[in-house]
Amino acid sequence: MKTLAKLLKEKNTIITKINDVKRRIESENIVQNNNVSKWDVRKQYADLLELTNKLIEIKTDIARLNSSVANKIFRLSELKAIVSFLKEVDTFEGRSFVKNRFDGTSQEEIRSAQMDSIFVQKEIDSLTGQINDLQDELDTYNHTVKI
Repeated sequence: MKTLAKLLKEKNTIITKINDVKRRIESENIVQNNNVSKWDVRKQYADLLELTNKLIEIKTDIARLNSSVANKIFRLSELKAIVSFLKEVDTFEGRSFVKNRFDGTSQEEIRSAQMDSIFVQKEIDSLTGQINDLQDELDTYNHTVKI
């Protein structure tokens, strides 16, 4: 019996192999008439199809096993997306000078942020804590659930 964690590693290994086979097919398919490829591209293509079928089976098993924790998986993904978004939010407050793009003159403006840097950092810290908790739960699940 395999754990879900091993199944996930196997999935990643197969994806790596698929990418390697695709690269070989792309680089070795066309050769000059006097050169011989070291790879049998049609055999590589057959390997690609076989690996793809294996990947489909593994992904199906993973989806079946993850159905009970799908909410946690989706929550983890979306919380990470929000943290990424918050890290890009402009929180600069105070005086700044804005250059007029037409005549090159500068004009002073005073800016204030509705979500200042302290608020944004507290949110990032809070969400990161939730992310870590969810990841811990999913790691435990992945190492205990067996196929």
